[in-house]
Amino acid sequence: MNRFMFVFLLLSTSLFASEKISMAVYDFDARTVNTAIADSVADYIQNSLFETGRFNMMDRKNVQKILKEQMFQKTGCSSTDCAVEAGRILNVSNMVLGSVSKVGSRFVISIQLVDVELSKIVVTDKVETDSEDMLSAASTALANHFSKQVSIKGKVLKVMSENEIIVNLGSQDKIENDQELAIERLGESIKDDAGKVIYQTRTQVGKAKPKEILDEACRCEVVSKTTDVKTGDIVEIKKEAQKPLEPMLKNLYSQAPALQYSRSLIAEKTAAVALPPENTGMEFNLFVNYELSGLFSFKRYDTKGNLTVAETKLGSFDNHLAYGVSFGSGDEWTSFGNIISLIVSPGFKDLSGLVDNNRFFMMMQDGIYFKLYPFSGSNSKKKMTLAEKRGDFAPYLGLTGNLYLGMFNPDVNSSSTIYDMGTAFLLGFGLEAKIGFDIGNIFFIEAASRFVSSASGESTLKDAKTYANMGKNTYSFNLNTLFLSAGFKF
Repeated sequence: MNRFMFVFLLLSTSLFASEKISMAVYDFDARTVNTAIADSVADYIQNSLFETGRFNMMDRKNVQKILKEQMFQKTGCSSTDCAVEAGRILNVSNMVLGSVSKVGSRFVISIQLVDVELSKIVVTDKVETDSEDMLSAASTALANHFSKQVSIKGKVLKVMSENEIIVNLGSQDKIENDQELAIERLGESIKDDAGKVIYQTRTQVGKAKPKEILDEACRCEVVSKTTDVKTGDIVEIKKEAQKPLEPMLKNLYSQAPALQYSRSLIAEKTAAVALPPENTGMEFNLFVNYELSGLFSFKRYDTKGNLTVAETKLGSFDNHLAYGVSFGSGDEWTSFGNIISLIVSPGFKDLSGLVDNNRFFMMMQDGIYFKLYPFSGSNSKKKMTLAEKRGDFAPYLGLTGNLYLGMFNPDVNSSSTIYDMGTAFLLGFGLEAKIGFDIGNIFFIEAASRFVSSASGESTLKDAKTYANMGKNTYSFNLNTLFLSAGFKF
């Protein structure tokens, strides 16, 4: 059955519209505490129960107004019979009774859930705290703990086939995939003279699991049954077994006031904090490049644009090392940022192979890099470091766009009367493609190819005697090469 048919069916069966459990919170008894504290706790409990999304809560102001109009006697109403009577006046299916007391230095909040139709207590719960400041947090923890013990009930709206049904429980009722729903059939109810149900037969029909969940309904698969399921049968999300709440002590919250849950949840949060911190996304690298095919080659053109020196490698830079840093940000899938490297000539050989210390070459590379980690990523919800998310061995592909800035002083004796003594300031652009891998997000190795990369600059020609400017020589550098790179990550 497709989704559109599912929605159409829900609209056509609106008579069975899903209803949350209706509930009202009665005034709490103040035992060894003042009434204002008990009233505040009752408000905290009501608000927290409403925020769970599992119940339709009647506002306490309306509860008090209706009971007053019906001249209902509230004083001392802490019994089941009294709660049932109030629930019938309010037209709700459940009443929450409660009390706040102080024993020594401890406040104790106790609550009970009374089923109005069955006229009995179905859930009891309590929590202790050692500070009045913690009553709000304790009430929130108690309401959440309490709500998980209340069974959520609905109805079978439609039997689609032998093994498929539509029920009026959905995501707003906290129904989840693979959650088991019990299917029951209510029989004849027996009431006493006052109209109170004292007995009703219940027949176990089977069990079902959700297959498609909407806000107010879901399509379920019947996974087991003792008899055929019928429209109108009761479905129930069984209550969860809960350990008793441990005391909520103020000193446990002094460093983490936002953790308004039980001690067990505080322990869980503390364990999460003890894990390595979540990746902030920033990274810093130090690296060394080893050029496999020499760094640069150049051509020289005279003032008329004629080629005067054919493409020639810079001899001192064959198989050289370059040093650099990079810094940027990223996640388990990507990384991007800025990369800077610097090459300074330790000595320069002329074309005959002799070292000439009057000549020098320097180049700075400033690039924007992007890396893709195609095999990384984790679906874990726990707090993890970037290394844990990427894994101990994290292959990546990279691309860098570069700006090249440099200086080149050839100090060339062009003739007996002309010297090329000016410094050529170089400017260029290019790209690098990379493939590499990180080890534990601490160390990396990569191979790279620099392509479509070049730089150029001009130097001044001068008269050997007068040093007068005679024009410009143009130098064009080919920066393409292959290289290996390795470095440390911080």
